[in-house]
Amino acid sequence: MLLAMAKTSSKTSSRSKLSTRELFGRNVRTLRRLREMSQEELADRADIYRSHVTLIERGEINFTIDTMEAIAHAFALEVRDLLDPALGLEHLR
Repeated sequence: MLLAMAKTSSKTSSRSKLSTRELFGRNVRTLRRLREMSQEELADRADIYRSHVTLIERGEINFTIDTMEAIAHAFALEVRDLLDPALGLEHLR
């Protein structure tokens, strides 16, 4: 039981800091929703599959720098803008 608790607490602490992949995905989802854009529309603008957008937003897949650039350009932004930790908080202000 103690081992199970240790695994749970390490999972929680590792989840408190997002990976770059998770941060990018969270920011893509946040910005897409703020702009009232569907996943299909974003996929069309970035020339990627809609299912790929879904997986990126969930932080479930690795993706290329080319894909990051395509998504950023679909939003008329730079990649660095989608890696900003504060972007995901903008909708709370």
